[in-house]
Amino acid sequence: MRTTRSSRARVHPSLRPVARGSARGHVTHRCARDHIGAVATDVGREAGSGRLGGVPGSPRACYLPGVFPTWWAERFGEIAPLGHRLRTAFRDRWLRIHSLPDSKRYPEGEQEQELLLLRQDALAREVLKSDCRLIAPVFEASHIGASAALDGFPERPFECFATYRDPGDHDDFDENVDLSFDLSFWFTDSAWDLASERRLLLAIAEDELRILWMDTASGEVFAPYDGGVDVIASSTARRELLKSKFSAWLSAHPAGL
Repeated sequence: MRTTRSSRARVHPSLRPVARGSARGHVTHRCARDHIGAVATDVGREAGSGRLGGVPGSPRACYLPGVFPTWWAERFGEIAPLGHRLRTAFRDRWLRIHSLPDSKRYPEGEQEQELLLLRQDALAREVLKSDCRLIAPVFEASHIGASAALDGFPERPFECFATYRDPGDHDDFDENVDLSFDLSFWFTDSAWDLASERRLLLAIAEDELRILWMDTASGEVFAPYDGGVDVIASSTARRELLKSKFSAWLSAHPAGL
């Protein structure tokens, strides 16, 4: 099902389970569930590091709900891998570029699609210089270690690495109203290549899904959305360098939005 532009942005892709014994030895739902008890005794030893039992991507990897693995927690703590949450928490390292001239939100026709891809690829090649990790949020809890593929992208299996209870946004609601909801976060590893990411970027540009990329060496985040890209740089100084290099594509909004 495709989300229309007028509806609330969908920040999750549809994920389909990957069969047992499929690519890269990803853990199935049953394996992940059975393994939770086996790592429970590791909580006291490893909870402080944000990681429980094993290494990411291995059959021994398992994380408690709301606890992010070391590769995320050592850089972003308890902040969820969501563009708007990162933007708020790390505003001194955040910048945004717009994908089209005059801050136009959606591309119309092939020419504007190509311009959008040109801008986003130029920024990604600056931010994602080493191997990167793609992270997809899903609006439901799932079994840690479960493996699934995006609808329309069967060649890209993702693995669930964390579940999370989001408090919701209370900007227009009484703070006593419970707006919280469950999320799970899924990852796959890759190196940046526009040819490989082209279809994903165009789907994100049409508000059909949300994915962010994280450089595994620097920790910098590349988070496209329908209209542009949010970047979390490794430092404020690095953010200023990126702002200077891509100044022609920055928003004219006083808050940088």
